[in-house]
Order: sequence, then C-alpha cells, then structure tokens
Amino acid sequence: MKSNVKDDVCYAQPKTLEQRMAIANDFTKRFKYPLPFGVDDMSNAADLAYSAWPERLYIIDEHGHIAYRGGMGPFNYKPDEARAWLAGRYGEVKHPERRKLRPRPRKAEPMRNRSGRSDASRSTKLRSIGLARALSKLGICSRSEAAKLIRAGRVKLNGALRRDPETPVHLGKDRIEMDGSPLAKSERLYLALNKPRGVVTTASDEKGRETVYGYLPAGFPWVAPVGRLDMASEGLLLLTNDSEWAARISAPETHLDKTYHVHIDAIADENLLNALRTGIRSSEDGELLRAKRASLLRRGERNSWIEIVLDEGKNRQIRRMLEQLQIEVFRLIRVAIGPLTLGDLAKGKTRVIEKDEKQALDRAMKDAIREPALSR
Repeated sequence: MKSNVKDDVCYAQPKTLEQRMAIANDFTKRFKYPLPFGVDDMSNAADLAYSAWPERLYIIDEHGHIAYRGGMGPFNYKPDEARAWLAGRYGEVKHPERRKLRPRPRKAEPMRNRSGRSDASRSTKLRSIGLARALSKLGICSRSEAAKLIRAGRVKLNGALRRDPETPVHLGKDRIEMDGSPLAKSERLYLALNKPRGVVTTASDEKGRETVYGYLPAGFPWVAPVGRLDMASEGLLLLTNDSEWAARISAPETHLDKTYHVHIDAIADENLLNALRTGIRSSEDGELLRAKRASLLRRGERNSWIEIVLDEGKNRQIRRMLEQLQIEVFRLIRVAIGPLTLGDLAKGKTRVIEKDEKQALDRAMKDAIREPALSR
C-alpha cells in the first residue's frame, strides 16, 4: 500500500487488515525497530464503521499491554514520541539488515570495576545519533534551536564544520564545538514553576505575550517546559534540560497522573462527577474525553471546586469536557504531577526538584507503564 511520507510521518487510511499490516511493517522498517507488534483485525463493528479514519496507532508489547498509543487520527501521529518510548524501553536495537553473521574469536573475560560492570560493556553502548539531537541531549538547547545553530555554521564536529543537523555523532567519543568552544554535557537541571495565569508556555511568543522564561533568573542555563499549560491555566509546570526525561514525562503511553483543582460555575453533584469519570464525547471531533478520577473539594451556593485526575495528555481536556456540559471554568490549577505536588510554592516562583522527588517521579512512571492495558 502506497503512502505519502513527509517528515517521517506516514499518512494513510487503511481500510483492510492487509493495509494495516502493510502500515505496521512500514513503521518498523522506517524507524529501524524490528519489534513484535499486534495489529487490530478490524473485526469490531465500530472499527469497520471508522475504518477510513483509524483512531490510533498502537504498539503492543511482549506482555500484551499497549506500549505506544499514537495521537488521534493519522495527522496527529507523533514519530518523536514513538522513538523516545522505544529507545527508553528497549535501548538501541541493531538493524538486522546491517548485521553480519560471522564467527567471532573468543575474547577473554573483561575486567570489571567495583560496581561489577565491565568497562568493555560501556564502550559497546556507544551509538550514533543526529548532531542536533546530540546538542539537545547535552542540555545545550532544544533540538529545533540546535538545527538552526548547525545550519548557521556555528557547530563543528571533530574540527570540521557541519551544516547538516542529522550528521551522525557518537556522544562520549566525538568532539563537538560551538563558536570555537568545546561542548560538554551540561549538569542536569530539574525545576518546578508555579505558572501564573495569563503566561504562555513557550520560549518566545509572536504576539509579545509574557512567557514562562520571564520567571527564570537572568543568565539561567537553557531549560525547556515539560508539556504545556494553556495560557488561562496555572500551577505546577516542570522545566528541564534533560530532553529524554521530559519526553517520558509527556508521552501519552506513560499514563502519569496529573491532578487539577478546578473552580466551576455549577454545583457539582454525583451526576456531574460520574459523567466526567465515564467520559464525554466531544462534539467537535467525536473524541472521548474521560477523567481517571473526579471528586468534590468544596461547594458554595452557586459554584464548586472539584479535583480532576487525568492520565492522558489530550489537548485542553478538562476545559473541553466542561464546555461540552455547558459549564464555565473560573480557574484551573495543576497541583500535582505524579507524586510531585505544587505545595506552598509561591506563584511565579521556581524551585529545584530534589533528588528523592525525581526518583519518586521515575518510579511512578515505571509503575504507570506496567499497568495492564485493560485498566485504562
């Protein structure tokens, strides 16, 4: 089955099982991950009704769980999310077409350090990545900004000027310079910001609106927001220069709980809370929007505060659910991401995420990924 390919995205509309199999094979070949995968046989009546517009692309792992769940419809499929999840879950996978089967001489057992790991094993883990991604992994800047710097002729690799952002690099082996100065891995920074209302979550804004970067100290090293809070929302926002960690936090398949306190212009009763938990179908695109948990915090004579917990990263999900019920949102505050809470952090202030807090977040992500697909 032919498909249009642009920016590593496969746009296709499969109508048969054979076409779905062709797309799955194309996916594994294109991204060089020869993993087992499961393909929906389209035997369900709903699948047949919507066969011309597949809701999602799924990758099923070896335990039968949904390992990767793509964006709604083919035009929202995000290949970077797939790459980040696959690399984080399985590490580097050798390309079978490049593997040469030949006998290898038996080698002596390598010397091991005090931790029990061999120095030889560390050297075999060197892998090639694109130059722009290398700058991002080093914590220098975002991948898109790195691409601009490379094309502008400001980056050298092993003494040679390179203008292609996809030039292969072996981190830990190759020498990278920018503006004549050698680059080394930046110290990993993990910050929590209490984002005020009316501030946009971006590095720069074409409309001149205030951004979250205005709340960082002058001259602070580069960090990027982890996910987004829309301009009208407030509360806990993470920032880091660890791009792979940020991708894991934001990835839909991680299913990390995010907790919000929402002030609404309605009296929240059990019918409303049940509707949020059961799910509300968007009138715009038919997408099912559902809260993992919903509960009443307090209520007055005409309004209420409710707590909503989400484990999916759908755009403006809470606002869209309540809009569908014709309920106005006065305030929307994110108070927690996994076990990390906003606490008493003042509005517009940042603080460093402590080592034990980051470890708790990492454990929460692993636990969420291990949950059976049926529990979603």
